[in-house]
Amino acid sequence: MRDKVESAAMKTGYRSMVDSEDLKLLDSGELDLSRCDFREAQLSGLDLRGRNFSHCLFEKAQCEGAQFDGSDFRNATVSFMKAANAVFDGCKLEKLHFGCTDLSGASFKKALANGARFQHAKLNGANFQGATVIGGAIDADTTLEGVISDESTNFEGLKILRPTSRDLLFKDYTFENGTLRRRSAIANSTNSDSTNNALSSENIRPPERQKLIAAKVQIQHLLQNAVVTRFTAKQFADQIEDALREVPATHENKLAEPLQTMLEFAEVLRNLAPDIEPPTAPLDRAQLELRIAQLEALVDRLTHQLDDETKAREAAEALVASDGFMANFRKSAGKASGTATANVITSLVTVSVPTAAVYFLGSEHPLVTAFLTVIGRLPK
Repeated sequence: MRDKVESAAMKTGYRSMVDSEDLKLLDSGELDLSRCDFREAQLSGLDLRGRNFSHCLFEKAQCEGAQFDGSDFRNATVSFMKAANAVFDGCKLEKLHFGCTDLSGASFKKALANGARFQHAKLNGANFQGATVIGGAIDADTTLEGVISDESTNFEGLKILRPTSRDLLFKDYTFENGTLRRRSAIANSTNSDSTNNALSSENIRPPERQKLIAAKVQIQHLLQNAVVTRFTAKQFADQIEDALREVPATHENKLAEPLQTMLEFAEVLRNLAPDIEPPTAPLDRAQLELRIAQLEALVDRLTHQLDDETKAREAAEALVASDGFMANFRKSAGKASGTATANVITSLVTVSVPTAAVYFLGSEHPLVTAFLTVIGRLPK
């Protein structure tokens, strides 16, 4: 990589602001590059996947075609960065200010960009499939021609102007008081089977328009014990993700349905207590109620998925196919595995999910009660 970095640096024709020692650190392959100065650096086309760029300076950096997959950019400065066709898949981009940033053709698949602001940015042809941009902002002078999204892209609470809200990119959202709200699911049936339809976490209506099932006393308990709530949410999220880390995808890069729902459950827990917020900071009631509503929907969905013999078996078979599952399960759940069969693994992986459901929704919650009943019926 050194030749590429040095060659790129020579193209500027003048002494850039980038720190030479920081460039050497990057060239060494060091993963932790936090608080480095890459202003005006020539990083185009480089493989910089999985790096920690938190608190770094990237003003006017040339990053066209660079691969940043899985990197952490939180609290970085990225204004005036040139990153056309760069790859930010799975990156942590929360609360970044993309001011006058060229991101045309860039990929943001499954990136976490909650609270990010795009001001006078170029997003032409950018790919936001699976990305989360909750509570962010897109100014009127940001270009959006050809931006790609899918059903898993989340623009809930995005702050935009009314003319921008008419872009086809936001066709699944309504414009309310300067923000986007995803359209509520429309009931297509009045028969009793309709109550069994799982509600996607992306289709949760804001808490001010939906009565939460969880008891108010449970919400108050979580708010009053914010530090413990944050720690517990992160701990459960880690356990679930570790247990499923090496399980192979079976449906277009997704896990079997019950396992995919468990991963979404972990993601909501992370959003409940994001790392960018101080662990001692109080919880915002509105945000907490939204996350609780999402957890309710996911518990309900998972209950029906595990009650489906075919889906439960498919999940079990996917777990058996993963050589690293049992090692990850022992690490995350702290239990000796012994010899596991396809019949029992499904119940093993759900250990963290029902425990988290009880903690955040309450043991008396009707959805939790139904969930635990189904868990109890799984083959032992």
